[in-house]
Amino acid sequence: KSYLARLIGDLAGTGHAVLDLAGTSDNRTLEGTARGWNNAQPCWPALVMSQTRTANPVLLLEEVDKAGGSARNGRSVATLLTMIEAGTASRFWNRCLLAKVDLSHVCWIMTCNDASRLPAVLRSRLDIVAIDGPGPEYFDMVLAAIMSDLAKRWGVALSEMPPLPPHATRLLREVLRRTRSVRALRRSAERIVSAMIPTGRDRVH
Repeated sequence: KSYLARLIGDLAGTGHAVLDLAGTSDNRTLEGTARGWNNAQPCWPALVMSQTRTANPVLLLEEVDKAGGSARNGRSVATLLTMIEAGTASRFWNRCLLAKVDLSHVCWIMTCNDASRLPAVLRSRLDIVAIDGPGPEYFDMVLAAIMSDLAKRWGVALSEMPPLPPHATRLLREVLRRTRSVRALRRSAERIVSAMIPTGRDRVH
């Protein structure tokens, strides 16, 4: 889910950012903090809009079903509703900037493992798409995408990535067959490739 959302952000060409809401105890990361605090900052969407210099970045919220908060400290989901609701998004009041920010053009993508745990008021405002993990028949395609993404993240050409030996490929194929998880396959592939890259340091006896 996360990889697909990031891919959409890349293809859109408008800039994108990711925020993990799992375990959050308040809404400050999403809403920002009011002017007057030492760590005052605008709301997260406004920061991304400033960084990408676009009014319609793709914003990915991870693990929305695990977002926390309280009536005292603020709930992320309650803040999110005001950011995505058409009637309030175009004039979201930012307590740090002391100005209204137009969030109506932002493209929101949210991931969760269990949509039934989302508040009904939020579910009613979303188009929910269930995505199953890829089967083993997609292994070659998924692994190629992961290797390309790792090369891009490490700042090297894909041709400079070390080729995977047959036993490593068999191991990774089994990971996908057993878990049907791109995330698990990515972690395993990254560990294997990292171990294959020479450190450039002399061996110490």
